[in-house]
Amino acid sequence: MMTEEYVDKIINKVSEDQLSNISLRDDLIDHLCCVVETKLEAGKDFENAFEEAFAQTTPNGCQEIEQETYLLINFKKFTMMKKITYTLGFLFSLIFVVGATFKVLSWEGLYWEGADVCLLIGGTGNAVLFVPLLLLSESTGKIVNSLTEKILWIVTALGLTLVLWFKFMNWQGSGEMVALAALIVGLGVLPAFFFKLYKRSLQSI
Repeated sequence: MMTEEYVDKIINKVSEDQLSNISLRDDLIDHLCCVVETKLEAGKDFENAFEEAFAQTTPNGCQEIEQETYLLINFKKFTMMKKITYTLGFLFSLIFVVGATFKVLSWEGLYWEGADVCLLIGGTGNAVLFVPLLLLSESTGKIVNSLTEKILWIVTALGLTLVLWFKFMNWQGSGEMVALAALIVGLGVLPAFFFKLYKRSLQSI
């Protein structure tokens, strides 16, 4: 039989995930209470019933349920957003590759004045449009799952683009900016990113 103490434990467990959708939170609590009550009536003790109910209903946490619900509600919007995001990423990457190809060929004597322009357009487009859209979408949520992390990645992309502008426009201080960017990426961004991946891999064991 369910008691107020049992219900409070379920509420506290669900509240730990800090769901923003109050209606979904209440529905989850009601569902979990029903599942636990059914298991109690079958003769199980509360602790086992509690653990089994959460394992069956929210094996990866309540936030995953909230995320899936949000995606289902906004499916068409997200589908269109993803099409735009990846189309822009492809186009800007293609422009960047074309620019890089002609830039390399210019070292062999085949010069094309549009190479630098393509590099800048491709790099800037990816940094200003593709990377922010990609990070702000839900597709990267398992690796970059907080607003602060997403903002840091966007700022990093914009910073690298600024360095690219300085380098190819041959502005004063471009060499120092490239060295500084390499230092920040090598000693800051990459270690933080791979450490996050490492922590994620441990959680999946």
